[in-house]
Amino acid sequence: MGSTQRKPQVVVTGASSGIGNALALALNAAGWSVIATYRHPADGAKLSAVGNGLKAVALDISQGDSIAAFTRSVEAVAITHGLDGLVNNAGMVVAGPLEVIPLEVIREQFEVNVIGHLAVTQALLPLLRQAKGRIVNIGSISGQVSTPYFGPYAASKFALTAMTDALRMELRPFGVKVSIVDPGNTSTPIWEKATRTADSIQVQADPVIFALYEQAIQCVMKAAKKMESSSGPTDAVCAAVIHALTHRRPKPRYVVGWDAVVASLACRFLPTRLLDFLRLKQLGLPFSDNQKSDRLPP
Repeated sequence: MGSTQRKPQVVVTGASSGIGNALALALNAAGWSVIATYRHPADGAKLSAVGNGLKAVALDISQGDSIAAFTRSVEAVAITHGLDGLVNNAGMVVAGPLEVIPLEVIREQFEVNVIGHLAVTQALLPLLRQAKGRIVNIGSISGQVSTPYFGPYAASKFALTAMTDALRMELRPFGVKVSIVDPGNTSTPIWEKATRTADSIQVQADPVIFALYEQAIQCVMKAAKKMESSSGPTDAVCAAVIHALTHRRPKPRYVVGWDAVVASLACRFLPTRLLDFLRLKQLGLPFSDNQKSDRLPP
């Protein structure tokens, strides 16, 4: 009786919803043994019900104790052959004027979107090195192009991009390949959560200072809802991640979605002042200091 072929094993963080959930299901359907992480028990029950080799494990990437317990769970199933893939997907969005966002909220943004990913990567690297596995970080086009009122989120994604670049070169001698996937506007619940976070920030803010930004915030929220209605499905993101995990020569960076491709090219080739003008115009915000002129900048 012949031995069955071993399924490659991959960890997907933040698999409760959105891109992470779509990735866990797509990889599971593609024949991977998926370890999908969640924070809330109800989400864990839904993931566990998928079956077919998908294992749901609790993880809060901002808590060291949680990462240690999670690592022990992964070691229990991957210690023999190592870990073939790690997809760092968990994330959050902090939105609002940088002047009024409490520093502890910005620290949380970086704790989840940057430091948490590095902590999980550090913990699982021995297993990844053992299998010469792959690391795929889920970034964002906001990691290439910053947008007003999404400064903390963009800053965290810029930081994740820099960390990915460094890891890619540092881990090359060990055969561990590292990529980043930068989606554009994608249909996920993360922006609904961002709206709730922004509302809580408004409650804490100095009303006099917040009033200075209120009209601009309304314009940005209106533009965000319009972009959300034209957001793309997660299929293309899943395809990029699977390519990064399986191709002999994965790309260092995958830019997913026509809007992300256009933004990435604009960032590379257009002057900064023109970029500022176009981004502000897209959000319905004025370019000039006196908020009257909407002409192209000199």
